[in-house]
Amino acid sequence: MSAPRLVLSLALCSFTFAALVSPADGAVLDVPGDQPTLVAALSAAAPGDVIFLHGGTHPPVTITKAVTIVGESGAEIDNTGFGSGDQDPNVTLAGGGSGRVALVGVDLVGSAELFVYSGMGSRIVGGGFAELLIEDCHIDPPKGVNATGAYQARHAVTVSVPTVFVARSEITGAAGGTDGCFYAHPGISNFIGDSGAAVSAPSSTVVVLDSELSGGVGPNLCFDLSTAPPSSSTDVPSAGSGVVAKALYRANSLIQGGVGLDVYVQSVTGGFFSIGQGAAGAAVVADTVVNLDSKIDASTSPALGGTWTMSWSTSGAPTLLIVGMPAPPVEVFGHGVWFFGGGPTSMTPVPGGAQTLSLVIPANPALVGFTAAIQLHDPADGLTRPLLVTPR
Repeated sequence: MSAPRLVLSLALCSFTFAALVSPADGAVLDVPGDQPTLVAALSAAAPGDVIFLHGGTHPPVTITKAVTIVGESGAEIDNTGFGSGDQDPNVTLAGGGSGRVALVGVDLVGSAELFVYSGMGSRIVGGGFAELLIEDCHIDPPKGVNATGAYQARHAVTVSVPTVFVARSEITGAAGGTDGCFYAHPGISNFIGDSGAAVSAPSSTVVVLDSELSGGVGPNLCFDLSTAPPSSSTDVPSAGSGVVAKALYRANSLIQGGVGLDVYVQSVTGGFFSIGQGAAGAAVVADTVVNLDSKIDASTSPALGGTWTMSWSTSGAPTLLIVGMPAPPVEVFGHGVWFFGGGPTSMTPVPGGAQTLSLVIPANPALVGFTAAIQLHDPADGLTRPLLVTPR
């Protein structure tokens, strides 16, 4: 390893992933080691703690404290069940107004039996925190099965948290629909509504990095011949949006609206024919959209005791590597967008141009769940997009 890379390696390992972690940053609670279940761990945790799920399937939870939930391979929260009323979301946020909740490496799955539930649940709902981080997660579209009539669409994530970070994750919204052609137009269309967004946070700043977000496909509607809407009807629900936000910052991500599906009519002979297609969903609905460059890259999160690789391609001029605690974006005039705040920040000179750096991450359990932001400052091009990385 060359001298500059050795210096950088030591700076990253010792400063970022060790010096910033201290007992004051919170304990790590293993499930099922320290606590038998995720629910028990959330009850026992203090704000700032990390809950480490060693795989397993866990029921829906309500989070009232600023905690980080980290999952090993196979860890998931599943809201499948039987009950009345609306199905519970996988995760409900109900904080006191501050702090960050992070979900790292946890999949959100499940379905609602709609012959007993009146509606399917979203995957993440609520607010009461300053930030929400979704990292390395697969969030299935909310799903309803065995319906006995019409059912409403659901957003996958619908929150009022001021800042939402999504990194290396897949999120898809859900569609509503009906299982029969027994409902007069326009009442059925108004009941079902447009399909769900991947992320609906209309009052929030949403940062999407290295992720795929898709709105739910349009409702697959059918009507009987006497009540069919005209093919030009604007009353037919549309597919869902990718992101609904006040401001969106994105880099190296696919954000797309859902596909509008055919609208069918039942003929007098009992067959079906298409009278048109519902509208596709908008990819983005936001007051402000900022496209961040992708001059810095890392395809995975660090694994304790493993080797983690990052790379960059800058102008070739001497460059600063900046490492610190992630924070909501702030636009710095003439320099780009700054993503740090709330803690110490390290600035280390590194070579410019095309570079690759591999680091061995210490096998230190205290590093689990510690999220770092990494950016470069190129004198020629300013600040790069951030990397968000959480060892596990």
